[in-house]
Amino acid sequence: MKRRDFFQRSAIGVLGLGFTPSLLVDNWMAKARKEPSLLKQEWILHGNGSFDIVSDEFSILECYPALDSRPVFPLAVGLEASKGGGKLIYSLDKGKLSLSFSSGPNGLILDTSVEGWDMAPHLVFPLSGGRVEGCNRLFKQGMGFAGPSGIIKFPEPEKLRFDPGPVSKDVWSYDSYLVTGLITSGETSLVIGSFDHSNYLQRSTIYNRHRRFGLTDRRTNTNEIFLETGFLMENIPLDPSVKFQLPSLHFIAGVDPFNTLRDFSVILANYNNITLRKAPRYHYCSWYEHEYRFSQDKLDDLLDGLDSIRPAIPFQTLQIDAGYSYLGEWLIPNDRWPDGMEAAFSSIRKADYTAGIWIGPFMVNTNSFIYKQHKDWLLHDREGNIIVEWEKDTHSEGSVCILDTSHPDAFSYLREVFRTMRKWGAGYFKTDFLDWGLQDSTRVNRYTPGKTSVQYFHDVIRMIREEIGEESFWLGCITPFAPVVGYVDAIRVSNDVAPGWSRGGTLNMFREMHWDQYFNNILWQNDPDVFYLRDYNNQLTDDEMETIAFWDGFLGGVVNISDSIHKLHEDRLRFLRFLQPPEKPLTATLLDWPVQDKNIYMASKRLLNGDWGILAVNISGESKPVSVDLKAITGKEAVNTFFWRPGELDHLGMVGHISFELKPHQSRLILASEKGEEVNPGITINGEVKPGIALLMKL
Repeated sequence: MKRRDFFQRSAIGVLGLGFTPSLLVDNWMAKARKEPSLLKQEWILHGNGSFDIVSDEFSILECYPALDSRPVFPLAVGLEASKGGGKLIYSLDKGKLSLSFSSGPNGLILDTSVEGWDMAPHLVFPLSGGRVEGCNRLFKQGMGFAGPSGIIKFPEPEKLRFDPGPVSKDVWSYDSYLVTGLITSGETSLVIGSFDHSNYLQRSTIYNRHRRFGLTDRRTNTNEIFLETGFLMENIPLDPSVKFQLPSLHFIAGVDPFNTLRDFSVILANYNNITLRKAPRYHYCSWYEHEYRFSQDKLDDLLDGLDSIRPAIPFQTLQIDAGYSYLGEWLIPNDRWPDGMEAAFSSIRKADYTAGIWIGPFMVNTNSFIYKQHKDWLLHDREGNIIVEWEKDTHSEGSVCILDTSHPDAFSYLREVFRTMRKWGAGYFKTDFLDWGLQDSTRVNRYTPGKTSVQYFHDVIRMIREEIGEESFWLGCITPFAPVVGYVDAIRVSNDVAPGWSRGGTLNMFREMHWDQYFNNILWQNDPDVFYLRDYNNQLTDDEMETIAFWDGFLGGVVNISDSIHKLHEDRLRFLRFLQPPEKPLTATLLDWPVQDKNIYMASKRLLNGDWGILAVNISGESKPVSVDLKAITGKEAVNTFFWRPGELDHLGMVGHISFELKPHQSRLILASEKGEEVNPGITINGEVKPGIALLMKL
């Protein structure tokens, strides 16, 4: 007999109709589909306190609320039916937990309230133990920087004559943040998440329970998939006399995973008043050539070199990275900057660039005045010891601790840092290692206790935006995604990309940019980190350099380089001009997005001149065949087609389909046009005519 089947069931159905959703979006943002295809879902509530989500394609059955990963054991359960909704009320040993079920224009909604509690649990999952039926894959969004994100097929138990181990190895669990997806074999998708991330970390977990039978455990009995979703409340104190409301959980079902995730992102952006009116970034960062050795002299050399290039490279920003001070002593520059950061910013601005600066808000070096004079500003563990996050600073001597921003003086100091940097002339802020500020409140001792990790973190994020102003451009790096929604202009989605092909850097960048494309230019601009064009201090081959650069420039996010531009050869300067983004974002469409374990990534977009661009990249270590259906992309029987490089067009004829081979780490950019052979080779990767690009066209 299945779990809880013996309970008497009194069921009501709450229908989530497929209304046309209100997907409003600013003109500068990536557009949602005009007519999203949402699917019918239905709440089924039972008198025993369990509930279901059902549709024609999938179901989540026998759900129940859980506190600290344990199902609630209510003294009584009340069920209230209402038109278009319903409510389950759980009377507990102390207080009540209430779940409200409703439907809106975009799907199902689950609201949670508690009363009579003087302290919150660590974990509150309004939906727990839900048995998933009809789905065979999940979309997992990583907590933030570097993921890991992607579509994962539910693992199948290994077929064995016998299990050689003492326990089954076929048990798994995946955590997902910001959004979570369940996907059927027919691509129908259920996307789950919250729109409010200002107080609690929202997490979903998808896991299995696998059982074997028979001698030597050689046969699979059952392999069931379960879902839980909710919030980390971290044992914060509550007022038992006040009814406390958690953020709503939303369940949006659509006909395919990418567009359903994209639609969810648009609604999330609207909820948080995101407009994205700033132009896509095209800038220089000092770190990946000079690291902590960048100096005023090197900056002057860069400025002189840029001034000598014709036509000019139209960067918006020159950003000074780490190494200008001890970590934490942001307003006290070292001797590499003898005239101070205000003078450095002034020299950048006089050259007609925005001045950018790197700050690690939560980082404190043990050589800094903070450590020497204000140890009470530092975060402590539960035993009262100062937490040392890095035993060895990668930027200078000393160890690195964490600033406790719950200390009012530490918070005020950090506010003064950002206020002063803006006053000195910085207009671009790269905040790094933001994850150091998101510390579970049950694991640390705060100077001022009583809030969740997200609330402490959100206090700082809100303060930074207040001090740098809406006009400043803000890149969040090494950060959790959800708590910065609505604040940052761009997000580093992947790990650092070094000047050498690697699994942890290069491949992570390709994969995270691929899987995170659904929110690119909706929640923020996706930043893939830098590409390289230099012929020194570089282990990348020419194919690898071009593949990374094409990918970075084509997807429509941040375009960022660390090379000394004036040392590049003319063909590389042409490449750099070719990657210049337009004034408004032009977001690429990823082809075959849901496919797992991809070696070939493909993307397309309609260019600003009306042509089509198609990019294919091979990230594997083997040669791979590639087939491109131009008719499916363009809607035309045949189009004038070219292999495309910066300033060069190699004419392939009027065709509707092409095939070719890509060597390891190689890429091909294709231009498809209705213009006959009258295609200007002097266009950027986005289809704008710009000086310094045109070279030739091979007919």
